Amino acid sequence: GVARCTLSLPMEVWAQDPDVSGHTVLDKEVHKALTGDTINWNAYFTILLPVRTPADHNCLSHSVSLAIWGAQDSRYKLRQAIAKTMSSEIGRTYFRECYTKAQVERDQLDFGSPIERSPEEWSREWQQELDLVQDHGQSL
Repeated sequence: GVARCTLSLPMEVWAQDPDVSGHTVLDKEVHKALTGDTINWNAYFTILLPVRTPADHNCLSHSVSLAIWGAQDSRYKLRQAIAKTMSSEIGRTYFRECYTKAQVERDQLDFGSPIERSPEEWSREWQQELDLVQDHGQSL
């Protein structure tokens, strides 16, 4: 069957107090605001629940670490691992190709054809992406 959720908390957490546990992990206000029009509009899709994360511009890495490890990444290990992978020799080649392909596709959708970029412009854009992921104070 289709998975109904991507984040599971240990039963001990829910056994202590389901309301408190749910409130500290899930962002119920955001869920109410988004449900119906933005998320969970189709009952056949996986139910999405917004998780509460610190307001430190790292909500993506915090929520992904919650889904993977069941804990928020307060030391930014996931973000550091992503930056290290993107900066490695193999990662630089692979992710830069993915980035370039995605940008060309976005240009095609937005403008009807790809925007011409020089190799220097592509390098500058890729470096900006690397700088962004390496700076914990910037949103991804």
